[in-house]
Amino acid sequence: MQTVVRGGPRDLIALAWYRIGFRPRESLVLVGLRGTRRHSGMVVRVDLPAREHRRRTLRAVVDMLRRSGDGEVVVLVVSDVDGGPRAGTRGEAVMPHRELVGWLRRELPRQGIGVFDVLGVGPTSFRSYLCGDPQCCPAAGLSLDQVADSELAAHMVLEGRTVADREADLVADVQPVMRGRVTAAQLRQAGAPDPVQALRRWRQLLAEGVPEPPEPARMLAALRHVRLRDAVMFTLIPGAGLFPERVLAGEPVELTTSDDPWTNRPDDELAERGRRVLAGLARVAPPGERAEALAVLAWLAWWCNDPARCRLLVDLALADRPDHRLAALVAQLHAAGVPPTWWQESA
Repeated sequence: MQTVVRGGPRDLIALAWYRIGFRPRESLVLVGLRGTRRHSGMVVRVDLPAREHRRRTLRAVVDMLRRSGDGEVVVLVVSDVDGGPRAGTRGEAVMPHRELVGWLRRELPRQGIGVFDVLGVGPTSFRSYLCGDPQCCPAAGLSLDQVADSELAAHMVLEGRTVADREADLVADVQPVMRGRVTAAQLRQAGAPDPVQALRRWRQLLAEGVPEPPEPARMLAALRHVRLRDAVMFTLIPGAGLFPERVLAGEPVELTTSDDPWTNRPDDELAERGRRVLAGLARVAPPGERAEALAVLAWLAWWCNDPARCRLLVDLALADRPDHRLAALVAQLHAAGVPPTWWQESA
């Protein structure tokens, strides 16, 4: 979603954290900006690149920003290992990774992306690389506590958003459990459920948003049906109407500009209900059967513009089933930085 950032660097850092979903470490984060009012655009996080990988990394990042319609960026250089800003012996600001910052300031404009600011973020403090005013940016930087106390962070909390401390926490909801796990015998017994009845059952579960769906073996078996799985994805798009039933029936779906649900923004409540049900299925699915639910969850994360969770879920799905086609497709969308249709429309 687009946000106008008014509170300066602390709000930009908060925006990056909440968009990514976790507090990054040893990372290069680029916050895209668009328009004269500098609305927030795409937020991209990559590991701090080694010198020999810089150009390849920058090329991929710039492609993502261009697709999103962003013409400027604020760059965050995040490092706990090398520390944050500190005052030198003569009171000057000592900042790590200056050579990398200089390279980015040269190369990004050459690629058509302006650099609005560059922020160094350490374990406890932050500071702009470009500001020389000690009243605005003390040599030792400003406390990261200001990020948590920023207006934008408060706004995000009111929206129900959270920041995980570790990247792995973003997919804690799909970690396998032993209690209630579906067995291979139960899946065989479930057989091949009637797709029409299965879609009705899915709609019921979606309406309830139950985190532990009853009779999970039946739904896990039903998700093996490719058209049903595609229909399930359509139910998570607001305004899809009876498109899921038409997809399930194999009818050709001709979309016009006026009725194309792919241009609709995600509905947070609908997406959350779907996430709860699918995560519940993923938790109890046996090895080799988790990929169906995980791949739909990865697609949902991509659709909701949550790239960090999308990547982690894709990795889990492909680890469970390396040949899973939907997971591979979502992996390609993520790797290429292709934004969801509604995001392209808003751009």
